[in-house]
Amino acid sequence: YLMTAPSGAGKTTLLRVAAGLEEADRGTVTGMPPHIGMVFQEDRLCEEYDAVCNILLGMKTSGGKGRKKQPADYVRAQASAILPEDCLTKPVKQLSGGMRRRVALLRAVLSGADVLILDEPFTGLDEENRVRSAQYLMENLQGRTLLMSTHREEDAQLLQATSVTF
Repeated sequence: YLMTAPSGAGKTTLLRVAAGLEEADRGTVTGMPPHIGMVFQEDRLCEEYDAVCNILLGMKTSGGKGRKKQPADYVRAQASAILPEDCLTKPVKQLSGGMRRRVALLRAVLSGADVLILDEPFTGLDEENRVRSAQYLMENLQGRTLLMSTHREEDAQLLQATSVTF
């Protein structure tokens, strides 16, 4: 589902409640699985680490019911679908805002999470990278639930999503 609403309407708060990061003033959210991949409005990356390492940090580790941690080569191959090859080994503090945004998106998508919660994930991307990132997301959802907020109605079309406006 894709939520659209003006700034201040509560999109981020609703996503944070769904993720279990905030308590609702009223009502409840139930049925959320324990492993959620999230893209926040700010990227929340480890500045000194490169893109590949930041993505690996968000992935489930081996053992238990989770997916096995993927090798760095797999992450590099996936990241090269939406990032220039030469930026994968640079510390993320040296990347542009749009590149950093795509690293955050990759970390969520490759996390192995059962649900992806994305808070304005395409902010700061030009149209070409917005389309490429949306295509990557669609190709890699693999049946998972997607909850996303945006200010752009066009994003619903890119993601073939049900749009909820409030």
